[in-house]
Amino acid sequence: MIGRILLASLPIIRALARDYTIINRCPTDITLFVNGQNEGVLRANGGSVDKPYPKPWSGFIYTDANGGNGATGSGTTRAGFYGEDGYYYVVVDPNHFNTGVTIAPKSLVNNNQYHGFCGPITCDSINCQAYHEPPTAFRLPQHLSQAHFSQDVQEETLAIL
Repeated sequence: MIGRILLASLPIIRALARDYTIINRCPTDITLFVNGQNEGVLRANGGSVDKPYPKPWSGFIYTDANGGNGATGSGTTRAGFYGEDGYYYVVVDPNHFNTGVTIAPKSLVNNNQYHGFCGPITCDSINCQAYHEPPTAFRLPQHLSQAHFSQDVQEETLAIL
């Protein structure tokens, strides 16, 4: 059975940074990678680390668990984050699935509803609806104005790998 890692962000305290808390939900220790850099080992079943990244920040958070390649990201399921607007998405290797991931806003409002445009996205198998390579552009949904979209996706994010 493939485990999970939880990535949650702390409330944004500084206007120029976005803070992420990464929690390992896997039953074994894992090595954490951010943009190909080894960020150390997260202990099994709840080991965590806090990571602040400047705004805008673009990158991937993932693990080499279950046969993924940490240095290159190949063979991994990656939580992807893009730029000032805080877009997030999942990239899964179409030839190898190493762990599940869910990305969602951390802040919940009335009745456990997510505030803003972006709701949770989940990838728990190689056949999930995810990108097979990083996207080159993001399109604004037709029903939202640019001002609405930009404001709401600035919220802190949560991901489960």
